[in-house]
Amino acid sequence: MDDELVCVLCKGAQDEASNITKQKLVVNNKCGHRFHQACAEKELLRRKTFPCPACQVQVRRAGLTEKTLDELEVARDITVRKRITKIFNRSEEDFGGDLRAYNDYLETMEDVIYGLCSGDKGEADRAQATVREYEDRHRGEITKNAARKVDREKVVEEQLAALRQQQESRKHYNQLEEARKQQHARKLKLEAQEVALGERDHVTATMGDALFLDSLTAEGLDGAGGELGANGNAPAAVPAGMRQMLNIPAPLPQPQSNQDTRRRFASMSVTERRPRMQKAAAAPDRALGAKRNWVEMLGSLF
Repeated sequence: MDDELVCVLCKGAQDEASNITKQKLVVNNKCGHRFHQACAEKELLRRKTFPCPACQVQVRRAGLTEKTLDELEVARDITVRKRITKIFNRSEEDFGGDLRAYNDYLETMEDVIYGLCSGDKGEADRAQATVREYEDRHRGEITKNAARKVDREKVVEEQLAALRQQQESRKHYNQLEEARKQQHARKLKLEAQEVALGERDHVTATMGDALFLDSLTAEGLDGAGGELGANGNAPAAVPAGMRQMLNIPAPLPQPQSNQDTRRRFASMSVTERRPRMQKAAAAPDRALGAKRNWVEMLGSLF
């Protein structure tokens, strides 16, 4: 049985089968020996203090805790170190690059902390005297270093706040960009459906829509990117990948611009160019009109 988990009063362990109440073990912070909480309470009800059966150190109610002796020593070391480092607050740059002098300074500080945490009264008194002497000799420097530390912490906090703000701004921008892309996708889907139903001639889109379509096809929706229209501002047709995603048929072909027509007929002669340009511009053909009227008349007779 581990002696560290045994009550020094009743010699019972905390996890013993006969321990029906599952009593907690408390520690005397003066000697580190353990007691069942019920056993210690029974002794303290009879008297204010009682001697520890293992070492005869007086046990008081205020000195009992559920923490182990090691945990108490660590907590004491943290408290003492926090207080001493506020006094011994010189940094390496204060020694002008003399690393040996800085290490000696740190060693002196560690000796003071050990003396205050050791539990020996003589060591603690000598360490406390060293602290008072140093504080009296360097009071102005201690105040100056403390103010400089506050300024540094303020700068670091401002940098962290700026970084958090930047991350929030980037997150907000990404959310807006995603919402914009979804809105464009819904708009193009609606227009493409109207084209398929014959309610409109072609899909209208801005250059941003065209770039959005190109980005979708580049991500693997379809191997071919969307071609820009004749005016250079709108895609001639929704790409095949987008059509497949939107589940719509292929759109109608887009009309050519006047510039394309002139450029194509520039090399033709005047006599050849005129009828072709009239046909491309959808000018009425008198021969076709007469033929259509003749067919309609014959149809009415027979």
